[in-house]
Amino acid sequence: MSEPIRKLQPDRTVHLQGFDHLGASAAICQATPNGFRVRGSFQDAADFAVVVLYDADNFFEHPRIRYLPDFDFNGVVLQFDVRYEGLMPLNCRKYPTIDWPYLDVQPPQGQAVRIRLSDHAEVVADPDPAASAEFDIVGEGIEGYDRLTLWYQNMAFDYIVPGRVSVEYPFYAGTPGTIHWITVANRTYTHVEQEGDGSAGVAAALAAAVNAGEGDPDVTATIGAEPWTVRLRARRGDGSTTAVSASGGGAETLHHIKAETVCQSLAAQINQADYAAADAPFALQAEADGTRLKIRTAEGGYDANFLRMYAVWKNERLRASPAEAQFSGGASTAKLRVRLDFAELGVPQIRRMWLTLAPRLSYGEDYAGEEWVAEFSNWQVTGPEETLRLRVAGPEGVRVESTDARCHYSGGWAAEAGFFPGGLAFVSQAPGAQVEVRYRCEHAHELWLWTRLGHGQGSAAVEIDGAPAGAFSAFLSPESDVVSRRRLAAAVPAGEHTVRLTHAGAGPFCFAGLEAVVAGDPPEPPYEQSWMTPALDYSTDHTYKLPPARILWNLRQLGCRGELNEYIGIFWWNQRRRTGGVLPEAGVEFGGVFAPGDEVFVRIGGQTLGKSVLQGESPEQIARHFAMIVNATMVGVRARTEGSRLILRARSAAPAYEFLVTAWMIPAAGSTGAVSGGGWIAGGAMGRWEVDAGADHALNAGARAWHADLYALCAAEGRAVTT
Repeated sequence: MSEPIRKLQPDRTVHLQGFDHLGASAAICQATPNGFRVRGSFQDAADFAVVVLYDADNFFEHPRIRYLPDFDFNGVVLQFDVRYEGLMPLNCRKYPTIDWPYLDVQPPQGQAVRIRLSDHAEVVADPDPAASAEFDIVGEGIEGYDRLTLWYQNMAFDYIVPGRVSVEYPFYAGTPGTIHWITVANRTYTHVEQEGDGSAGVAAALAAAVNAGEGDPDVTATIGAEPWTVRLRARRGDGSTTAVSASGGGAETLHHIKAETVCQSLAAQINQADYAAADAPFALQAEADGTRLKIRTAEGGYDANFLRMYAVWKNERLRASPAEAQFSGGASTAKLRVRLDFAELGVPQIRRMWLTLAPRLSYGEDYAGEEWVAEFSNWQVTGPEETLRLRVAGPEGVRVESTDARCHYSGGWAAEAGFFPGGLAFVSQAPGAQVEVRYRCEHAHELWLWTRLGHGQGSAAVEIDGAPAGAFSAFLSPESDVVSRRRLAAAVPAGEHTVRLTHAGAGPFCFAGLEAVVAGDPPEPPYEQSWMTPALDYSTDHTYKLPPARILWNLRQLGCRGELNEYIGIFWWNQRRRTGGVLPEAGVEFGGVFAPGDEVFVRIGGQTLGKSVLQGESPEQIARHFAMIVNATMVGVRARTEGSRLILRARSAAPAYEFLVTAWMIPAAGSTGAVSGGGWIAGGAMGRWEVDAGADHALNAGARAWHADLYALCAAEGRAVTT
């Protein structure tokens, strides 16, 4: 029986636009009104696949059941849940070299509108875990002005001990009765020199006095570098200060600084930083647990594991362990619920919309290739039923193809073969050329024109029964040529009519036929038979680009219930491997002695990366600094270091992955630091994608998923199938 079809119905309107390179694969499978899956594999970082959710100018169905172009999405709301595995996640904030974060929406005319899906999504299951890293702050005998810096991108979390933490006072024996003293805050400790006391004895007595009982609350006292000296050290780690003085020297202020103090200060700096202003890939949060600094990303994601931080210190008294920390534990696991109200988004009229799927970035290595899946579930499309419903040209109407005897041509026309009704159209380059069509339809109807649309196509004046009926333009921007239908009149009464189209110039005008359309739901099959069913060729658009559910619906609607024969074709099913191929590289060398205040820069394509030198850092450390930024942020190149050399390597040999590298520095006074190298990252070769005879599966991931779905659906309806 007849069944309605609706806009954005996965098993009726969704199709694959295609995928890049012979090494890739993709297929739509398990399509139902409630969702679908896309499965495939990528083998190059530049691979991608495009899934079309709706195309008003539908290319695939037989004209009997091909829905009419309908652009109206006013009041339509699409909601679905989505989870990606092995693909760039929709909520990832990496720069999109292609449109993987977006739904691209093409209005009837003009440029496509990009809708970032994560901006209209909420997490409904399995939130992305954050990534984390740890440093132990080591402070053994910290002294004033010791310094420790943690670097994240070009953000420095810097701690300098603000003043003295300890002081040594000398004491020299004099005459009996001499009073020697140490004052800490408002407490004074004394020793009255006795007969026979030496300088060391005086120092020992004062130290013992300071430490007596539970000891002074602010300082500890020990014998200093010489036996006649007393070293006072601030006792706490709260960052406060204490005034001290002694008969053996002047007044000093001691700062209560320990490794815990440094850890707390660094954590506070990390928590207070403006990551948006720094254009950091992830905001960070930190916690000081004693001397252990625990850092995690504010958001989760597998690419949070790409982050590294490193430490630079003035001396061994205050340092961090390890010197370089890799983040770990991040993952992209979230199921997102996306809600799109097209009118609210400013696109109430839509001709076409599509999603782009791209491979996940790899960290610090060439993309090795992997299988992937995109799962769309809980698919719901709401809105006025009359708006949602897609109509077809019902059997009560009349179609007049361009070769029909009812078509009369005058002026300059040339026949052209192609994907037109009947396989032929007539094209005029001559303004004033006319085609006149006389037809009869027994029902009130709409009048539609079959033509070729495109940004170079022309226009025609329309007359119906001798009366002007406006002008028709076949101009379509920005896409190249599309063969489809456009409505010339919305309400034509039953009876006999004459239509005249006159080429109005400004580009060729293509006439492929007229159709008197009595619109309705797809009709029931004219009759059912099992003795002949159209064969499939997997390597053609009408097979591998469609989910099996849509193909079988086509066959059922045409009454074809027989055994299905499929030729698997040549191109899109076989598992391939790359032979040959070269990924291009460029290098930057750092040398000399860099000084505080140096500014070092590396520009890759249009993106400039920087390094501010705060304290002595080696050329090797500066090379590592840039490698960490590149690997955490950039999508076109990855980086490694060999000593003081930074090596930048394209992620793909595709032309879009060619970049000019330049490097320079602004030296501080006295600096002998130097930067050299750079040039084009270009000249790579993609290699050759050949059939992998030793692969575990002869069919690639997309073809396996598609065929498994086809066989299951055929079995469910009792249809035999041979591939």
